[in-house]
Amino acid sequence: MFGAYEELVPQISVGEVGTLFVGSHGGGRRLENALDALRTVFVGSSSNDANSTPTDIQEPIFANLQLLRASAEFQAAKSNVRLVTPSSSFADESIINSQEAMAYRYALLELLPFAVVANSEALNQMLYGAYPTRLSLHNTTTGTGSLTEQWLRDRAAMAETLFVANSRSLPIYYDPTSQTNWTYEDLSTEE
Repeated sequence: MFGAYEELVPQISVGEVGTLFVGSHGGGRRLENALDALRTVFVGSSSNDANSTPTDIQEPIFANLQLLRASAEFQAAKSNVRLVTPSSSFADESIINSQEAMAYRYALLELLPFAVVANSEALNQMLYGAYPTRLSLHNTTTGTGSLTEQWLRDRAAMAETLFVANSRSLPIYYDPTSQTNWTYEDLSTEE
């Protein structure tokens, strides 16, 4: 798995990949969830669906890893992306009107542990161009668009909190920057 991350971002360290693995999800699915997060971006298999990599069975893990590495999108992205973990700036990055924002919106929509941000508009279009309606900002004047700024801000707070909780192996999700307790729930996946 480290090799796949290193192919994407050659300067990534073992510690940084470890942080991504740990932040991917608590429990025994860290490796599988880290793989599925990449698959969601490059192969299109949502980490929230029935195509998630089974736990503790090596053959599907290796098969999914090979499919990931063989995809045209993964090949094009090698050395041309950065992996950005959820932070307080995640929401702001998702709200601006740019091709990079599509990467942040996609990560928030799929509740991924990181955004895969390409270094060119063409590559961002290759990765996220198939989802123009799902990733469009809501326009209150025209009534078009799917994602509201408030939803993106709430989802970014949830993603950051989930990443921190997973990274610290906390049994509950909490916002370490807040004086009040929050409970986040993804109603589409019941997580």
